[in-house]
Amino acid sequence: MNILLNQKKIYWLLLVISVIMFGWFLFRNATHLYYDEVAYQSVSKQILHKGLFAVDEPLRTYLYPLFISTVTLVSGGSIVWLKIMVGILQYLLYIYTVYKLAHYTRGFTQTEIGYATVLFVGLLNPYLIQSTTMVLTDLTALCLIVLVVCKVVFGEITRFKDYFLIFGGLCASAMIRPSSLIFCMLIVIILFMRKFMLKEALSYGKAIGAGSIGLLLFYPQLYNNVVLHNHWTPLVHQDLYDFQSRLAATYLKYSTVVIYGENPRMIYHTPFQVNADSNIFDLILQQPLAFLLAYFSHLFGALDWGYIEIYVKHLYPVSRIIASIFLYSFWLVAFYGWWKTIKEKEMHVQRKFIVVSLSILFWGYLLFLGTTVIESRFGYPLLFFFAPFAAIGVHLMYGQLVKKDTLQLNAGRLIKLLAIVIPIFFVLFFLSFLLDYQTGRINWLGF
Repeated sequence: MNILLNQKKIYWLLLVISVIMFGWFLFRNATHLYYDEVAYQSVSKQILHKGLFAVDEPLRTYLYPLFISTVTLVSGGSIVWLKIMVGILQYLLYIYTVYKLAHYTRGFTQTEIGYATVLFVGLLNPYLIQSTTMVLTDLTALCLIVLVVCKVVFGEITRFKDYFLIFGGLCASAMIRPSSLIFCMLIVIILFMRKFMLKEALSYGKAIGAGSIGLLLFYPQLYNNVVLHNHWTPLVHQDLYDFQSRLAATYLKYSTVVIYGENPRMIYHTPFQVNADSNIFDLILQQPLAFLLAYFSHLFGALDWGYIEIYVKHLYPVSRIIASIFLYSFWLVAFYGWWKTIKEKEMHVQRKFIVVSLSILFWGYLLFLGTTVIESRFGYPLLFFFAPFAAIGVHLMYGQLVKKDTLQLNAGRLIKLLAIVIPIFFVLFFLSFLLDYQTGRINWLGF
């Protein structure tokens, strides 16, 4: 009983610290709208003034601006109140998503450590908590995708409600952030895997019915594209992936700076001379070395999120290092847990399905990101896909570092672990700072 009470106290403490972090970031971000935030507010104003079926916007889908316009009606047009209300709503959705994943992870790992690990990584994650305070699509689309993944990978799919949550969530995430379409394809693959691996009967009638209802979310976007741009597409009028893949050939990474007097576009340049019309796929044959550098820099950038702020406010913040230690620790534990899991000789079919599904989501999305120009926030979903493996990694490390009979720390094993981890940290920081150096504006060795 005392153990349970102590666990609950720890979980409440994590939540309290998380709320304090959220309040701090909200206080920092609530006074202004920055760049893409301004653009989304502009589209929301179109919806309020012209209606949903007269939105002339070639770059952004309508659903997130519709959410902003709804909040604007309540906030009275105040930017501060808009950001506070959007931030609170997004934070609540985020917290719900973290607890949902933690619940399923506890069942997957069969340990309380699994539940606690996901709560710790989610509730105290400075990158993601900060993201809840921005009027941007990333966090909301992320939560919808993770909730769908929880249902498809861990949950039961029998009722029409289950199919509706899956396909409705996928369609909504795509209308919030079109790049979510990659998850739609991966999740459909996982649904068929569920049928053949778990021998579960999928109801095609319920799937078609739920999918048809979900597709109605695409209609306003399709209508505006056809009427205003004579373009039959349910997504955005401009080919964003073509634009992204061309930038990916010359940019190793991209950030936006909101420091007064600084150029807002912070480009991490490739050292190679690349034709401006080439995309990253052209480089495979034209300049293989330039392709390898760009592609693997994008992969690294998807895992190394750098600055906490989506819009960089300081070029040399100490929090950059602290947050990176938090993130690097997660990845090391997660990859360790994943590697140990896939090496298990005997695995129950349900467990194998979960492991394969999460691996497909992680590696499929990561390899896709390698073909685009990376902003740190693009890598946020990867953390959730590997969070269950981080829980396994923590459980295994706990068993190795803590003696079962006396519950004392094994100092010898701890020293061996640190002897491995510390050099890895140095290498990761070196690569991260080397990537920062390509901007021509950040030199960590000389600040």
